[in-house]
Amino acid sequence: MIEYRLATEKDEKKIAELHHDYINKGFLSELGINFLELLYKAMIKSNEIVCIVAEKENEIIGFVSGAIDLKKFYKEFLKENFLKATFKIFPKVFNPKILLKIYETIFYPIKINQTIPHAELLSIVVKKEYQGKNIGEELFKYLKKEFKKRGVSEFKVIVGENLPKAVKFYEKMNGKLIGKIEVHRGNISRIYGWKIWLTNFATFYQEGISFFYYFYLDFQ
Repeated sequence: MIEYRLATEKDEKKIAELHHDYINKGFLSELGINFLELLYKAMIKSNEIVCIVAEKENEIIGFVSGAIDLKKFYKEFLKENFLKATFKIFPKVFNPKILLKIYETIFYPIKINQTIPHAELLSIVVKKEYQGKNIGEELFKYLKKEFKKRGVSEFKVIVGENLPKAVKFYEKMNGKLIGKIEVHRGNISRIYGWKIWLTNFATFYQEGISFFYYFYLDFQ
């Protein structure tokens, strides 16, 4: 039986390994496993991040991570871990290409149109031997539920156009294409968005605006 639960600090190493092994073309994996462990440790502790694992017989077989406010998390991470992070990626900090990608990663949220949701699905991974068994879909649903618990009414994912399997997955999960962005120079990514209908009347106005925005996109 597979259990889906919020990640704890004891999971950080395994999550970092899964990220490094399965998102090996991503920029963060270039920074190394030690940096990823530090990053996921901070993510699991942060109130701005949701991290959920899929566990079978005490083995982490997949995970999903999402940010409620990525800009706030980056500020928090750099404030508390700047020296540690610099040490973890040394001597990569002397590589101009790596420095540029770090800058682009930290500051890309600023480039996104304000009508695009702030909350974001960051990463989702399932071990190879468990793929094709709806575990990714379940992780996605659990993230959506946790977002809802925390008052998130909409969220996005940014996925490279050169990743057809990932694009197909998010379209299967009914993601609506709401824009495109160049996070790293020369690489175009798609932005997919989802609505989460909340029952809190304080969010009614916000949801109404979002509804008409998504309704508008349908006719473009």
